[in-house]
Amino acid sequence: MIDIKYIMTSKGPIIFLGSLSHVDFKHFNPTSAGFVSIDIDKKEAKAIKSSFSLGIGPGGNDSDILTLMLFPKK
Repeated sequence: MIDIKYIMTSKGPIIFLGSLSHVDFKHFNPTSAGFVSIDIDKKEAKAIKSSFSLGIGPGGNDSDILTLMLFPKK
């Protein structure tokens, strides 16, 4: 499994590497933020943990949106 950071905006998710901070993306006005755990074998993404620097956590359907973005159904 791979854990990386994400923010959710009104236009969709932004996924980025851990070397950047969530607060670096504050200008996108995130509605939720945290980390995404990606299971490539199961083709599944799960929103986990909260963003300390932004003070917000995952939204209710973030996992579903991230899974569809990373593993689109054909």
